[in-house]
Amino acid sequence: MTVRTTLLLLTTILLASCSEESLVGDWRCEDTVVEHEYFTVNTENRVTLSDDGSYLTTFDITFDFPGTGTVFVTQTLTGTWRLADDVLTYTTEQVDVKNSETDTSIGEEVVADVLSNQYPSDEVSRYSVAVISSHRVQMVELGESLEAPFFCDRLSRSPNDG
Repeated sequence: MTVRTTLLLLTTILLASCSEESLVGDWRCEDTVVEHEYFTVNTENRVTLSDDGSYLTTFDITFDFPGTGTVFVTQTLTGTWRLADDVLTYTTEQVDVKNSETDTSIGEEVVADVLSNQYPSDEVSRYSVAVISSHRVQMVELGESLEAPFFCDRLSRSPNDG
């Protein structure tokens, strides 16, 4: 599983219909840990869905290379979102990698280049979304891969609620 897969997981079980209004706000999605042969990736994910149709997703990513070191990265995706028929669609317009720190021989520019190429401009991601409660949604990526559902919890009702 990659960081890209983490972003794209949202919901297949439709427990309750939702509206764009019910999704506006700040959300924190489940942390993911993915173990690869030579490293482990830990990802924390926060999403802000604004009522003007824009979104900001922030990934705090830790790459742990046993015996070599750790790379810390903050990746942000910005673009637009919409909801139709319980399908949440993100269109990524910009990808930034910031605050990279590394204590390995892997250069920060290499990490930034790899992450930036994961989400090209105009990338479209689609998720089925189900409202579990006013503070929790379940999401699943729609597409070729069959990913497990994941949950996101509301941090605030709107970006200005704090």
